[in-house]
Order: sequence, then C-alpha cells, then structure tokens
Amino acid sequence: MPAPDAEGVTWNELTALGFGKPAEGRVLRGRIVYRHDKSWPNLKQVKLMDCEGVCRAVFFYPEQLDAPFTYDMLRIGVALEIRSPRLHRFLDGQDGIRQEQAEAVRVEGKEELTPAVLASYATSLKGLGNAHFQSGRYEAATSAYQLSIEVMTSGSTAAACCLNLAACAQKLGKHEQAVAECRKAVRLGADEAKTGYRMGVSYRALGDYANAEEVLQRASKLSRGDACVEKALAAVRRDAAGKRAREAQMWRGMLAP
Repeated sequence: MPAPDAEGVTWNELTALGFGKPAEGRVLRGRIVYRHDKSWPNLKQVKLMDCEGVCRAVFFYPEQLDAPFTYDMLRIGVALEIRSPRLHRFLDGQDGIRQEQAEAVRVEGKEELTPAVLASYATSLKGLGNAHFQSGRYEAATSAYQLSIEVMTSGSTAAACCLNLAACAQKLGKHEQAVAECRKAVRLGADEAKTGYRMGVSYRALGDYANAEEVLQRASKLSRGDACVEKALAAVRRDAAGKRAREAQMWRGMLAP
C-alpha cells in the first residue's frame, strides 16, 4: 500500500516518463470522476482526475480486486493512491494505467458530490476528450465527451461536449450522428451559429443540400458573415447547382428525339 508521505506524480509527469516506465516509489493521487460499469467482463474501469485536473483511465481486473478493496468501493468521488504507476496505451486509444497489483492501491474517503464538484469532473472529462481529438483519436474522444455528459447532463459543458461529439462523428464519417448531436447541442443552449455550421457541413456530406443551405443561411446571419460559414454555404450552393444540372441533363437524355 502506498506510503502517505510518498512523493506524488501526475498524469503529465507519467506521460513525460513514457509508456511502460514506472514512477518508482512515487504515488499518483486523484479522485474517481467516472466509474465505467459497462466494461468488458474481464476488466473494470474508472477515470481518475489528478491534482492538475488531468483525467485518465485506470483499468482493474476482477481477480485482483479481492484485497484490500473491492470494485464496489470505487465510486465517483473516492480518492485513490497508486504506487509506482506506469502509463499504458490501450487498444481503444486511451492512455492510462493497467493496474495489476491490488496492494499498490490505497482507497480513501469519498468527496461530497456537490454540483460544483460534478461540474469540475465534467470539465476534466471534456478536457480529456479535447486531448484525444487533437491527437486524432476520435473514438477515444467520443467516449470522453459521452462520459462528461453523463456526469453533468445540462449546462454549457454538456452543450460543448455535444458539439464536440458532432465533430468526432464528422471525422469518423458518421454524418447522421453528427446532425443528431447538433440537435442535442441546440436543446442544451449551444451557440446556434457554430451548431448550424457543423450541421450544414454534415447535411452537405449526406447530399441534403436543401437542409444544408437552410441551416447555413441561418448560421451566416447569426455569425454576421463568418468566413468558414460563408465558404460552406457557397460550397453547398455550388453542389446543389451541379446536382440540378446533372438531373436536367439526365432528363434531356431520356426524352425521345
């Protein structure tokens, strides 16, 4: 079990050490901000936020949770200490800890889950999603944004996460999903110009030029002629005109001479 006075280590310091290199004798301290109850049968996962507000995954294996704690003890708000942690890259693109030694873990008291505490957890998970997105790990980013929304289901952070989920869906070519996330973002109070732009981009990718033009026109008015919105609107109108021309040519070809 970690010594109470052991030198601490953060997630960022573990990243600097590199994958597979333990922070010998040091202790990663943090609080559980999410408990993932839908993990694979042979493992369990929590998200641990450190003193710098950085959040990463910690995977536990059931056969290792017989002593000195059980998985039921690992609830949101509980403090964890992990001795000599080492960073691992998981198959789903996440960075975190594959915890194989139960004796290297200390489970401490639970923090009161006030709205402010939950908001900080949600913000941390959003930050994790942003880091994944910037690294091109869009599936991992999607998971982090979804977890943030589950922790805090309303408010500006949830709205931003819905918009970010739409961006992830677009990167993954899932444009119907992107449109659905944009609609959720609007209901949560997201910026309608940004939402309209993102929705218009996906409608265009789906070949729905009428809806694309409608939402982009509104986004153009709200954003007062934002360059990105205007460029997207021009592209939609160009594509729509091309489609009409192709259809007219097709019908001319079908007419008898």
